[in-house]
Amino acid sequence: MIRYRITNKDDIEDITVKEFDYDDNVPGFFSINIKDKSYGYYHDKELKPGEYGFAIVNYWIFSLLETVHSFKNNSSIAISDIESMDNWVQLTSHQESVTLNIVKHDKSGLPHLFKGSLPHEQDSSLLGVVDWNQFKEDIMMVTQQYIDDILNINPRLAESNSIKKLSHLLSLI
Repeated sequence: MIRYRITNKDDIEDITVKEFDYDDNVPGFFSINIKDKSYGYYHDKELKPGEYGFAIVNYWIFSLLETVHSFKNNSSIAISDIESMDNWVQLTSHQESVTLNIVKHDKSGLPHLFKGSLPHEQDSSLLGVVDWNQFKEDIMMVTQQYIDDILNINPRLAESNSIKKLSHLLSLI
């Protein structure tokens, strides 16, 4: 369901914990895929010179993990697509499933992770409906894989605040 690719491995390999804590944006490719639909962009081809991807991988992984955690108290959560002007991924939890919609909505004054349905949704398209347990397992697996990938590139980053925060949040689910 989730595909990502870290594209700046050389930079991560040399970064200090302090530098990573200051700027933990990990560029790459990221997509959410449900059956024949996808949102985002991913490829596993050889990178062209200067190609880094336009997604902030850690933002998406943290936001999805935070969504799974927040579903305990909220049935609907919208994640701002920070790479677009007005796109959100609206996730709505039902007892046995999660509905994902791509919503166009003004971001002014709203947090990046909006807990609740977006007020006055302007335009929405269904990305898909997935099994709740499968969704949760996929997000947990992808989060652990991301942590492992970062630590394989630079083991010192186990001491970084962002990796500790992801690990802690993962332990709460």
